[in-house]
Amino acid sequence: LFEMLFFEEVKTKGLSLTLRGERKEPLERWEVCLIDSFNPRSPLLNSLPEGRTCFRPEGIFQGGFDAVIVDRQAQKVEFVQVTTAKKHTFKLMYFFEALIALGIPAGNGWNLRVIFVTLQTHLKQFQIEPAENSGALETYGWKKGKERKKAEVAALDVTV
Repeated sequence: LFEMLFFEEVKTKGLSLTLRGERKEPLERWEVCLIDSFNPRSPLLNSLPEGRTCFRPEGIFQGGFDAVIVDRQAQKVEFVQVTTAKKHTFKLMYFFEALIALGIPAGNGWNLRVIFVTLQTHLKQFQIEPAENSGALETYGWKKGKERKKAEVAALDVTV
């Protein structure tokens, strides 16, 4: 249900997130965006859409992430794992495969984020497990062994 709420919010109203950690601005607003599906194991046949797009993996048991938001103009990729658990695995190979399938070139041009979105009540104690396939994202600017520190944790702020 939490994952369904995430997609409904991103499609209709946009999202408000509270980011964990010492930050000047802990709140972040994500604008509404188009939702499209894709298969992370096979390349997109067409180029990326011009506008900001939230891709949802076709398979319901896709590992690693629930959504990947791509903004071609801003050269920004945000992988999102939505979870109500208090800890989550961090399997980097899934992100790497998706970047290849989306046609995102390696190098310093694109800004890559991984965000675990959880409940407000889990924000402070949420744990990211040690990264599997450490180094898989090195060509995208993520230092081997430092991936957990670079990943972000946020709580979805929901107003009913």
